[in-house]
Amino acid sequence: MADQQDHLLYLNPEPIRFEAVNKVTAVFFDEANKQIFSVRSGGATGVVVKSLDPARNTSFRMEDRGPVISIKYSPDMKVLAIQRAKTSVEFVNRDSEAEYSQSCRSKSATIVDFFWVADSEVVYVTDRGVEHYQVVPSRRQLKSLKTCSLSSNWCVFSAELSYLLVSTGALGNTLQPFAFRAAGTMTKLAKFDVELLEAPRPARLALHCHDVTVCSLHGQLTVLALLHAPPGSAADAAGQPAEIRVHQANKDGSISRTSTLQLNARGNFAISIIDNLVIVHHQESKTSQVFDITLPPAGDAAGVAAPLQRPVAPPAAIRPFHLRLSAGAAALDADEPAQLACELYAATWVVFQPNIIIDAKLGCFWTLELCAAAIPGALPDPVAAARLLLARAAGRPVLLRLLRRLLLRQTERARLADVGGVLDLLNEQTRRQQEHTVSSQMGSPVSALGTSPPVAPTEPAPFVITQSDLHSEVLCDLVSQQMGSRADQRWVTGVLVECVRSLTQHGVSVEHFLYEMLINTLVLRGCFYQLQQLLQYHAVDDSKPLACLLLSLQSVYPAAEQMALDMLKRLGNANEEIIEVMLARNDVTAALRYARANEMVSGLSARKILDVAMNSGDPDLFYTTFKFFEERNYRTKGKVDFAPGEHCELYVRHFNQLFGVTSSLRDALEAGQRRDEGVL
Repeated sequence: MADQQDHLLYLNPEPIRFEAVNKVTAVFFDEANKQIFSVRSGGATGVVVKSLDPARNTSFRMEDRGPVISIKYSPDMKVLAIQRAKTSVEFVNRDSEAEYSQSCRSKSATIVDFFWVADSEVVYVTDRGVEHYQVVPSRRQLKSLKTCSLSSNWCVFSAELSYLLVSTGALGNTLQPFAFRAAGTMTKLAKFDVELLEAPRPARLALHCHDVTVCSLHGQLTVLALLHAPPGSAADAAGQPAEIRVHQANKDGSISRTSTLQLNARGNFAISIIDNLVIVHHQESKTSQVFDITLPPAGDAAGVAAPLQRPVAPPAAIRPFHLRLSAGAAALDADEPAQLACELYAATWVVFQPNIIIDAKLGCFWTLELCAAAIPGALPDPVAAARLLLARAAGRPVLLRLLRRLLLRQTERARLADVGGVLDLLNEQTRRQQEHTVSSQMGSPVSALGTSPPVAPTEPAPFVITQSDLHSEVLCDLVSQQMGSRADQRWVTGVLVECVRSLTQHGVSVEHFLYEMLINTLVLRGCFYQLQQLLQYHAVDDSKPLACLLLSLQSVYPAAEQMALDMLKRLGNANEEIIEVMLARNDVTAALRYARANEMVSGLSARKILDVAMNSGDPDLFYTTFKFFEERNYRTKGKVDFAPGEHCELYVRHFNQLFGVTSSLRDALEAGQRRDEGVL
């Protein structure tokens, strides 16, 4: 397991096996359907089709009419298209085996490639233009939908984005996009140029099909162009390394260059896309580099229109792969190993989008995968590792383990600055997710189709780590395990302060339990001055639970009671709680004054307050309190007697025992006089 986490990239342990290329077997790959075709003897002795989806595996025979150039199923697998000639494509209905064909509209044109753009639509890219057809299986014919004339060199098609790029011009660096967004439509978009490192002299094709990748990164259409210095050029003589120019779609439909991936190497490269990461394989060094185009650019490139971006980790090899041999092969020679070590980055490897690697000589069809658990080991900087993990679908458990190691100081150089940096990333993602949720609920305006390329909407965050996650997975253990020495206590306090600071800075409401942990930690350390500063400068949000926590600390920090009262007063909706606090400390007079000042007299519980006054043992206090409520009764009901429902009979008898029965009217007048004199 530890060895597996030493490599960021690995090949799927269960590759799809197919018959390898040999004298009688040709192998073709359909990038749109992710299907591999093994065609034996031109199909006469069988065609075996295998796919990532086992339900789409099939086999059949067909008449050998010459070498096959290309073979592809329609997306619904109802029609098979076979190209044997440079000027036409044959079609076979799968259910009836009816055959028909379609030649190029121009007799002098040659097919560069063809693609299924829908279940019943196909596009020819010829050296003279682009031809869009509707396939009508029932009539065994094709109907021309649209034709666009242009001189083309090569083409690249993305079935996921329904986006076609056609190379034009002598250098091949002028790219003409086409979009297939609605049934039966082909939209010609604004062309754009890929800036070359240096134009070759004399002029010749400098940008090739295998150098261009069309993909979606973080929901945005992206065109990657791999550029080399032309042989014999000044750039080649200077040893200029290859680089990848990143082009992305704008809102107006245009394509513009946004950044450059710095490869720092020359030679043969291939590109894979995994979980919004750009993986660049280098055959000579047998290593791969990982790029994330959302990361900040290199320090010396900040502010540049198309800044340089460096790999997120040093170049590293794909995890070694051992191919299990079949039982029959192993039985032939007992001395032979049961597994075969595969050569990585072999010359027989062919890389397809987004993450497919095929070795036609070995007969293996892999998907390349990213090991999220290896990211912290590959990136020593915890902030950089966290940033990468937050955007990965499988990053949540790994990020929680990273947080645990960092906050519990299980790493050699744990720093509060790193803790704050990681927490800022977490809370920024939480804030964005909250905004995305609100935006989704409110709905967003639908933009016109126009000529814009098919750009996917912004994707929500793969996951968020909530305060509850942080509390249960990390902070509880942090507080319980790191409270021994003063240094440990300072670390815990610093971490908790960083949690509160980061949440507040990103506009995320702080949960009560974080405040509780912080305040308890400060009290345990005896840092009462720091606690007072936090409260005085409102570094923590006022709340009733927090005020109650402060009240519970008055035995160890008496000033906490007044802090709690001040907090409750600031809340503006805690008058009842304030009166309860005053009664708890037997300050009946203050409670009554506060109630009168805030117009709460009519709602006061006479029984509760009279009970406190009676238990105080102060006859004067009891007398004043009793008369206070008689006056209230007189003002609200026109008589001083308590209502039966108030259950004040005990206190009436106690008053009579102490002071005797007196005239209610006289007492009421005396009470009014006392009020005017400011006694109450």
